[in-house]
Amino acid sequence: MNHLNDPVKRLVRRFVSLPPNARLRVAGNLLRWRDESEPTARSKSFLEQFWDEVEAAHGDGLYTANPFARGPISYGALNLPQQRLVRLSC
Repeated sequence: MNHLNDPVKRLVRRFVSLPPNARLRVAGNLLRWRDESEPTARSKSFLEQFWDEVEAAHGDGLYTANPFARGPISYGALNLPQQRLVRLSC
């Protein structure tokens, strides 16, 4: 699988490519977000918020669509293992 098609790998690469002070700021924002919002009242998943924080830290507008955003169209972009075709050899 091409790593550019895997949103988790793309998110990790984008996060790691940030300068250390920006990574600390993203981590702090995520911790605050987690502590301030109750799990049942969150409108975003952790990965969706993480993506938004990393993209805001980059500020380059390279990826405008969040592949972790909730909704019927966005979940198709996740390429979850259970959605893949399985080839069985007999």
